[in-house]
Amino acid sequence: MEWVGKDDNMSLPKITDFEVKGKRKQEIVVLLDGEPWWTFDPETVVKCSLKRGMALSEEAQARLIGADQALRARRAGAGYCARGGRTRRELQRYLKEKKYPAAAVESAIEALLASGTLDEMRTTIGAIRKRRKAGQGPRRIEAELIARGIAPKEAKGRLADALEGVDLQQECEAAARKAGGRYKPLSDAAQRLKLTQFLLRRGYEGDMVTRVVAVLRKERGVRGREIQEEIEGPD
Repeated sequence: MEWVGKDDNMSLPKITDFEVKGKRKQEIVVLLDGEPWWTFDPETVVKCSLKRGMALSEEAQARLIGADQALRARRAGAGYCARGGRTRRELQRYLKEKKYPAAAVESAIEALLASGTLDEMRTTIGAIRKRRKAGQGPRRIEAELIARGIAPKEAKGRLADALEGVDLQQECEAAARKAGGRYKPLSDAAQRLKLTQFLLRRGYEGDMVTRVVAVLRKERGVRGREIQEEIEGPD
């Protein structure tokens, strides 16, 4: 990277000194012509080989500041990704909230994608496993993935892979039976509606939920009659 001006660099401002700022988290204040100019991350100073006497054009100054902002954004983004799987959209929103310039944000994202620190495939698979373990159905998981910035086609494809061989009808029935004690009697339309809404919130398809609720209603009706007959006894 060429920092000096193309013509007479004698008229350009020069780096006259460096000042260390901070104790735990050190930063470097660069002085141009004896005046504080910009506070840099030490890594930027080393990577860009800044030294006393270096003449900096306006373009060079802007590029140096941009490089420092990109480095800081990348470091912040790496820390954010380390705390949990992230999508590109989530990382972009996070860095913008931290007030990094758009160019620094995009530079950081590309660097983190290249290093594998930001990996949407890994994030998607991990999110599906976590939500499935929590008992969520496919529609809810898909909606969440899309909301996080995963492309709809990608979300559907990864879900299809995760659900291969899974009997969702049986799973939905099991969820309904487990929660069924809270919604009775199912002969009551209001209770059937509550159970239906519960299963839909879990992420199961509408037609599937309707069938499951109908099956449970029929089972409970038969069981109820059998119990009543036992109580009444033979004529």
